[in-house]
Amino acid sequence: MDFMGGTMTMQHAQLPVDFQFNPFDYEFHADPKAVYRHLRDRSPLNYNEQLNLYALSRYDDVAEALSNDSVYSFCHSDTYEVLHPEHIQDLVGFFCSDAPRHNKQRQLSGRPFTPHKTQAAASRVARLGEYYLDSALDKARRNNCCVDFMNDIAGPISMAVIADFIGFPSEQRESIRHWIDLTVARDNGSAIVQPAALAASEQLLAYLYAFWAERERGVDQPETITDHMIRVVASGRLSKQHGISFLWALCFAGQEATAKMFGNAIYQASRHNLDYLLHKSPQLLDDFLLEVMRFDSPAQIIYRTALEDDYRHGALIKKGARVALMLGSAGVDERAFGIDAGEFKMGRTFTHDILTFGWGTHYCLGRHLGEMEVRVCVQQFFERVRTFRLDLDKATRVHTSTVHGFTSLPLQVIEFA
Repeated sequence: MDFMGGTMTMQHAQLPVDFQFNPFDYEFHADPKAVYRHLRDRSPLNYNEQLNLYALSRYDDVAEALSNDSVYSFCHSDTYEVLHPEHIQDLVGFFCSDAPRHNKQRQLSGRPFTPHKTQAAASRVARLGEYYLDSALDKARRNNCCVDFMNDIAGPISMAVIADFIGFPSEQRESIRHWIDLTVARDNGSAIVQPAALAASEQLLAYLYAFWAERERGVDQPETITDHMIRVVASGRLSKQHGISFLWALCFAGQEATAKMFGNAIYQASRHNLDYLLHKSPQLLDDFLLEVMRFDSPAQIIYRTALEDDYRHGALIKKGARVALMLGSAGVDERAFGIDAGEFKMGRTFTHDILTFGWGTHYCLGRHLGEMEVRVCVQQFFERVRTFRLDLDKATRVHTSTVHGFTSLPLQVIEFA
């Protein structure tokens, strides 16, 4: 078996026929593809009795469920666990509704995320990327040492970008990133939200309310997403809870998903010895990042609630149960992407859409921003670095029920540009 960061993976393990999928299992986080293959081939509708959780792992099932709000509802949340039942409307009020209501809410809040507006912000993203990359790499060059790609580069860049768009002051960025990291962490195999995670989420929520109130006072500052949302709320078209929940979701998507995508890209470049090629041939970056999104997406699972009984694969999904839609498994399903779907292959011809950013009504609003940010910053990295080495013995994985990627990824530059 393989090891990484002290965690045994299930690369060659044989899972039992009665295997019950647990999204909080650390071994699954280390090697999800072995679990995905077992589920797709042997248990395409898997049920965990203890969690009352069904898992759909084949591409067609996941895509259909994503586009079927009438059966698979977003009304609870896109995570399995609930952080604060008493604050549930604050935390999920905007996103956790179904069509047609959700469509109207998206139209009101999504205007800052159009492809045109996102592309216009590329220079802002580039400046932030340059600052953190140059700071980290200059330190590595001077001291002939490793950098932690996640904590020195990917995490700070992702937080700086989303903070800039939301309008958070620079002195608060590290606190917000720390609260997010604590909020998403889970113990091995357990869906229980620990006190540290609850406390961190309380701190973040309190900060969002205070920040909203400060922006409402109309201080003369550059236009932000928050200002747009405040105007929408003032018009009576959305509630303040919807506005706060929107900022809450942006914090997590902009920090967690984007940073992990950045880290997964660097990991795949190292794993397949593509560092010098991507440095020498930046025109290959688009193909490379598209394949990273398919093969090693940071968004692995989202959750829905069954509004009615549904029969699939000869079994029953019971009304009221939670259903895990396994985006990561769909991305490597041979039924959709061919017999070599389990391989990383640049230049692949796609006959199916990648589900990394969801599908249907709840398609990710921030897709264009996330893609642009990762594209800009990965290119900046390879403009500065010809070859590098990762210390995977010291790397650590994130442990959540939704996101796949690294919390720490030590990197040593072998050759600077």
